[in-house]
Amino acid sequence: MRAQDAGRVVRALAPFVPAPLRRLARGREGAGAVEFAILVPLLLVGYIGAYELSVAMSVYNKVGRTASTISDLLTQNISVGTTEFEDARLAANTILAPYQTSAEHLGYEIIGIQIDDASNATVAWSRDENGNKVTDKPKGTPVALADDMKKTKSFIVMTTVTMKYKIELVERLLPLRGSSRTEILDPTLRRTSYSRLRKGSELSCSACT
Repeated sequence: MRAQDAGRVVRALAPFVPAPLRRLARGREGAGAVEFAILVPLLLVGYIGAYELSVAMSVYNKVGRTASTISDLLTQNISVGTTEFEDARLAANTILAPYQTSAEHLGYEIIGIQIDDASNATVAWSRDENGNKVTDKPKGTPVALADDMKKTKSFIVMTTVTMKYKIELVERLLPLRGSSRTEILDPTLRRTSYSRLRKGSELSCSACT
């Protein structure tokens, strides 16, 4: 049906349409309210999303600084033990404040990497947040490093920090806890940092079994 024909049909039927319906069709008083009702949820979601993204990026950067600080502190020593690891952890908690730093939310993998005369990099020792060995990194395990990091007769400390980040604002508005937990609501932030030993070519660890 062409537009002209459709217009004639509408005009022909108009006398048979009740007057209230004709006034409703011509009325524009509620258009602004309808548009407002449609746009507000979209604007609110956009605002909350931008806010949460900025907070998550800030925490992600803090996790990266934490990893680099731990590696840097440990490589300033000629040997490390329980005291050095505890000092590094306290410094890390200070960087991450005011976010959760308990063992439930925060994890560490600190690995000492020995590089021999042939530029072969292997695990010398490892330690996690509980003071145990990193299970998948036993002593002697080869470690893949970039070529420019394989300086012969040197030692590198590799620190990986993981943090379970929770989007609190979204969870309060949309309480999905316990019913549909997803990686979107509970992302895990992970950063790895490398630092070379300042003095000498070997860093012993008395607290690493």
